[in-house]
Amino acid sequence: MFKLPVQTIISIFCVLLFLSGTAVPGGAEENDTLKILDNLYARRSESPENIHRMIEIIEEKLAGRSGDYELLWRAAQGYLFLGDHAGDSEERLHLYEKGKEYAEQATTVNEDGYEGFYLLGVLLGSTGLERGVMNSLFMVRPMKNALERCLEIDPENPRAYNPLAQLYWQAPGWPLSIGNINTALELAEKLVTLAPNSVYNWYIYGNIALEAKNPELTKEALQKCVSLPEDPENPEDDRNFKKSAQKLLLEL
Repeated sequence: MFKLPVQTIISIFCVLLFLSGTAVPGGAEENDTLKILDNLYARRSESPENIHRMIEIIEEKLAGRSGDYELLWRAAQGYLFLGDHAGDSEERLHLYEKGKEYAEQATTVNEDGYEGFYLLGVLLGSTGLERGVMNSLFMVRPMKNALERCLEIDPENPRAYNPLAQLYWQAPGWPLSIGNINTALELAEKLVTLAPNSVYNWYIYGNIALEAKNPELTKEALQKCVSLPEDPENPEDDRNFKKSAQKLLLEL
């Protein structure tokens, strides 16, 4: 007779226990929910269905806990991932807007929550790029404010430095907007100092150095990008960044 592996049986039991709503003492049930959600997100590259299931669980829980910060920012994170991997522009915009709504709620619920402001900034940027930079200049200031709030909350957390550096790189300069390649380069340098093992961070640093007309720094950053191992949670994106970095290196 066919037998399921013990680990599979345990996993199924845990999910069934969660879905049954079995009461457990204290905050254990909420902690178990978050562990399940984080596990699904960590396996996002295996199948988009993991993110769809994650969002389904979150929205079921939010029906009874609409002001739950931990659920709100995770919902925003899920929609950001789906938007990044959607097929067409209209679908991407819809998913980014949905994620942005959850991120805005998260920042309202918790004014000191790093994740909420970080995701709000990223989702504003993603929406702006999808619409076109010149059609989204009104989003620059709120994106900047959200990401700078992250730096106030935790200046040693590297995550917000990446989109903030990209904002100063991609936005038009004065008098239209805040674009400034020197500021972008400083932020990107801080980024790779705080998080030196990220393929994506070095890729962004290399592109900004290229825009700043610094070929030696560009080469150093892109070579570092290519040399690093891929993120096991999201290897496909890192492979694409490395391929793009290799192409840029050949053009130098």
